[in-house]
Amino acid sequence: MPHGLIIGVAYCLFINENESMNFTKIKRSFLVSYLISIATVLGILIVTVAGLYVSEVNSKHEKTSQSAELLTEKAQGIVLDLFSAIVSDIKYLAGQYAIFPQKGISPTDSYRLLSENYLIFSDQRDSYDQIRLIDNLGNEQLRIDNYDHRAQIISPNLLQNNLNHPYVFQTFKLKQHQIFVSAFDLNVEHGQLEEPYKPVIRFGIPLCKESQEPDMILVLNYKGSDLIHKLKNAFNDLPGQVFLTDEDGHWIIGPSPSDEWGHVLKANQNKMFKTHFDEKTWQLINAKTGHVFSNPFGIFVHHKIMPHDELNRNANDKNVSELLCQSYWQLIYFIPNEEIQTSGFKHLKNILPFVLAVFVFISVILWFYLKSRIRNKVDQARIRLLAKVFENSREGIILTDPNGKILEVNNAFMEITGYHKKEVINQTPRILKSGWNDHNFYVDMWDQLKLKGFWQGEIWDRRKSGELYGQWLRISSIRSDKKGELSNYIGMSSDITERKQAQVQVHKLAYYDVLTGLPNRTLFMDRLGQAIAEAIRSKKMVALLFIDFDNFKQINDTLGHLIGDKFLQHVANTLTAKLREIDTISRLGGDEFTVILKNISNSITPVYVAQKIVDAFSSSHYIEQHEVFSSVSIGIAMYPQDSTDINELIKLADIAMYQAKEMGKNNYQLYHDDMNEAVMERSKIETRLRNSIQNDELFLYYQPQIDIKDHKVIGLEALIRWKNSDLGLVSPDKFISIAEESHLILDLTDWVLEQACLHLKNMVNEGFADLRLSINISSNYLKQRNITTHVLEIINSVGVPMHLLDFEITEKAFFDSIEDTAEKLNIFKSCGISISVDDFGTGYSSMNYLRRFPIDRLKIDKSLIQHIPSNQNDVEISRAIIALANALQMEVVAEGVETEEQLEFLKYQNCRIVQGFYFSRPKPPKDVLDFVRHFQNEEMVVVNQTANISDVE
Repeated sequence: MPHGLIIGVAYCLFINENESMNFTKIKRSFLVSYLISIATVLGILIVTVAGLYVSEVNSKHEKTSQSAELLTEKAQGIVLDLFSAIVSDIKYLAGQYAIFPQKGISPTDSYRLLSENYLIFSDQRDSYDQIRLIDNLGNEQLRIDNYDHRAQIISPNLLQNNLNHPYVFQTFKLKQHQIFVSAFDLNVEHGQLEEPYKPVIRFGIPLCKESQEPDMILVLNYKGSDLIHKLKNAFNDLPGQVFLTDEDGHWIIGPSPSDEWGHVLKANQNKMFKTHFDEKTWQLINAKTGHVFSNPFGIFVHHKIMPHDELNRNANDKNVSELLCQSYWQLIYFIPNEEIQTSGFKHLKNILPFVLAVFVFISVILWFYLKSRIRNKVDQARIRLLAKVFENSREGIILTDPNGKILEVNNAFMEITGYHKKEVINQTPRILKSGWNDHNFYVDMWDQLKLKGFWQGEIWDRRKSGELYGQWLRISSIRSDKKGELSNYIGMSSDITERKQAQVQVHKLAYYDVLTGLPNRTLFMDRLGQAIAEAIRSKKMVALLFIDFDNFKQINDTLGHLIGDKFLQHVANTLTAKLREIDTISRLGGDEFTVILKNISNSITPVYVAQKIVDAFSSSHYIEQHEVFSSVSIGIAMYPQDSTDINELIKLADIAMYQAKEMGKNNYQLYHDDMNEAVMERSKIETRLRNSIQNDELFLYYQPQIDIKDHKVIGLEALIRWKNSDLGLVSPDKFISIAEESHLILDLTDWVLEQACLHLKNMVNEGFADLRLSINISSNYLKQRNITTHVLEIINSVGVPMHLLDFEITEKAFFDSIEDTAEKLNIFKSCGISISVDDFGTGYSSMNYLRRFPIDRLKIDKSLIQHIPSNQNDVEISRAIIALANALQMEVVAEGVETEEQLEFLKYQNCRIVQGFYFSRPKPPKDVLDFVRHFQNEEMVVVNQTANISDVE
């Protein structure tokens, strides 16, 4: 049935399901739907009569074009699938060729092995006519013919030389892995196919050695008859006539299976199709890649198949997309006019009386049917409306008689309470009573109902499952219209349990740590204030313990944040078990915890508690089957002895905690005034360090790196020094850690990088163009956004060769942000800067980052070298690091070499590069260049002078 008629009927049948409609609207919907149906049927008849005849030819043209598109797509798919398989085969053969030159065998043996491999392959591939190996002079080095399904190797004296085929020389122009494919080779001369013929398609792939330049090509001849057979099978079921031609007009597939290959369409060799393919027709076919046109004899649709750009754009297979085509083939689809003549008008005359009869019948039936439906819908509309409101309300509704017996409930009531309707009908609402609300609550509720006829409020009931739930309940009394007597009670309720729970959750989120459930900083400050206020009233003391875990970051870095979170939860449980209920344990953030001990009378109690905590974490713990060890450092401050101010008390406990870390960690410290002196000393260094660059107090020393095998200096390490007018010469051990913590390291690294590059430029100008300059890069510096651009700008502004620069990165940098660090180091590496791992062997050395990061060399930390050969453990660790670096083809540098024994050990272990006092202490730029000039002509002499602060490496 026409869709307009269906819409009209549906409008009448279903639009009035909206129960807000009145009787007038329902009648109006009936009239509108009837008129829509009549008008739609009349419109369809008019359009059918006028358009069926006119659209017949256009429809045939469109179907012809669609059929041609599907035909082209099918042919394209056959070719793509076939070429994908051939490309895989020729790549396999090319890969087999690449195996033999690497074995170091003679060319004769190489070709013999290659021939045996090809022989096996060719014997299994009947569709390939020949396999050839041609050198860059066009001379055949190997040929295998597939004759009568037998693979034969052609003797050398029959091989062809200087093959003058375009595809040979075109193939040599390709890049490695690209494959050149020829069109069909039909062997056509003077417009006719020469006999005998074997149409083939040639695939050529360049074979490259280490130079990446082609020195051979591999040619595979595919029997074109196999492809033509596949295409013919695909076209046999189509109406009309299908031609597949090459770009010159030779047909590869003719209009019938009996047609021979090689006829020329444009030369009109075949008289059967002379009228179809005149010169004008052929010009139109050559005019565009895809086109539809007609002449007096019929419709022509033509498409080009497998041009180079289409091949790469349409290929789903990566192998096929690497092909380079020499030419294209053209698919021509011809349908004679006899198949296009329309019979639409004749069909229309036959069907028109039937359509009119159906129209009249439908109109009469529809009129009586809709009219009868109107009466019922008016009566049912209001009942359905009320029922739907009752059932679909999101509030639970309960209807009772005057005695409270339940008569009806809706779906929302059942969802809220868990009771089915059958379980509550004829029961009273007391079935939901929870006991939470007392007797007076219900007395007041019924008094309000009797007095006002309405009550609302919050009430707690019990679900069928036994679970308590809160609801906002509104109860109204219903009275009859005539006498005003009470007939029913109706109650409407909303479940407010989630809202109540949300209020509790908001409070919890505001005052408690999400991970551990302990009080957070906000609640901690409030509890500390309460404890101090209570101590003032009771004249007692409050102790504040500031707890920090010594190597928690390493747990996160090595085992992951999930294990770190589990460990923090374990800490919370352990602390809770060790302390009193009146004490407050809180987590301020990260691995920082605090404990408030209130109502204490002396300083012994907090010391005792601190020792319990230290003991609890002095041994390892098992988290998710991982053995975890993290000792604690605890600082203790007392109220009121140390301070009466809350913020000051927290600060003093924090100072005491840092003092515990400096005392070796895994201990506790009570605050005392001397700690402030250490803080002041640190603050003094930090303040003067901030002005060190502006005051020109910083300078660089350089320590040579020696290749002990070639007895030459191959590089220098830049080492920063600081001499302040007040503090004197400050050891890097003192100010570098302060710079790291205060982020001054960013400015210091910028200064070192720029000064070192300036010195390197001077060294290059003085003739030291081969010295590598190592610069220490802080992990905090490397974490900065856009740091790669910033560093490269500094280097480029000075103008030094980047391949002479080496960035030394500590192991810590690799664990901070693995993906980000890898990306930045790869950028430096791509610019020519080498990467070294400094202090290797002292941290949590991981084989993973040695694999993932672009590392050039490992620097064995001097703490391992200085105990060689006396400490056997250090000997074994150093030996393992050297072996690991050599296995990974990395350079290894030994720092801190001071004795002949250490040097001999490193020589024996095949460690070529060393650095240390044995050869030279760090020196100013001028002195270190003098050292380099004279080093090669001098004997190795141990330097026995006592090291001063400028000698720190």
